[in-house]
Amino acid sequence: MKDAKGNIVGASKIARDITDKKRVEQALKASEERLRILANGLENQVRVRTHQLEQGNAEILQQSEQLRELSSRLLQTQDDERRRIARDLHDSAGQVVAALGMQLASITQHAVKPEVIKAAQEGLEMVRQLSTEIRTVSYLLHPPLLEESGLSGAIRWLIEGLMERSGLKIEFIMDADFGRLPDEMESAVYRIVQECLTNIHRHSGSKTATVRLSKNGNDVSLEIQDEGKGIPAGMLATIRTQRSGVGITGMRERVRHLKGVLNIESNSDGTKVSIKLPIAATSDSERTQQVR
Repeated sequence: MKDAKGNIVGASKIARDITDKKRVEQALKASEERLRILANGLENQVRVRTHQLEQGNAEILQQSEQLRELSSRLLQTQDDERRRIARDLHDSAGQVVAALGMQLASITQHAVKPEVIKAAQEGLEMVRQLSTEIRTVSYLLHPPLLEESGLSGAIRWLIEGLMERSGLKIEFIMDADFGRLPDEMESAVYRIVQECLTNIHRHSGSKTATVRLSKNGNDVSLEIQDEGKGIPAGMLATIRTQRSGVGITGMRERVRHLKGVLNIESNSDGTKVSIKLPIAATSDSERTQQVR
């Protein structure tokens, strides 16, 4: 301390108690450390959980892909089995029935008694009906026209038979220059048309149906439409969430396997099934070799 002349005349000291400040600083540092540890722990937990979820998602995707592959194989197995049964019906049962018909025809020609002739003629007529039924079932299982002339002949045969049996009037519209498709795609399109027309006949109440098949660039478009009572709203919602019956599930799997798109629209005026399929990059020569 100095006087008026600037001479030092004394000294003073100021002391402050900073115990509380130090205590607060230490507490703050301790809180920050606990927060850092907690944040690090939380980050590790998030990282571990994220990794677990990624693994779970990968497993789900893998299982989903395996299920799709299994579904595709089941459909292929089903088609192969249909082809085998159709061939057996034609080659085995068909030949036996044909031989039986010739035997009854011979009996009819050489019999003397009227009752024998009548019985043989009735048996021959039943054999002819049985032969027709076997041929129809065989063709429905696997139409040879699909391999011989493609979709045009196979679908026209299917439509003619269904119109004859059901009375349903069906219009088939197909591009004149449509040509052939890869075997797998032709089989899928035929089965989808078959399933849709069967559903229309059984469930829609419609008297008419229209099938449109066209090719636009590298896409194939298929539309099947009726004028029936439509699909109930609840059932349509179930179908759109992919929880549907065996028939529609089979259609969806065929379309998905070919990387296509399926859409179903329905109201009180009828139902329309629309499908678009990308044409696989298969050359005409490769496709011809597969067919032959």
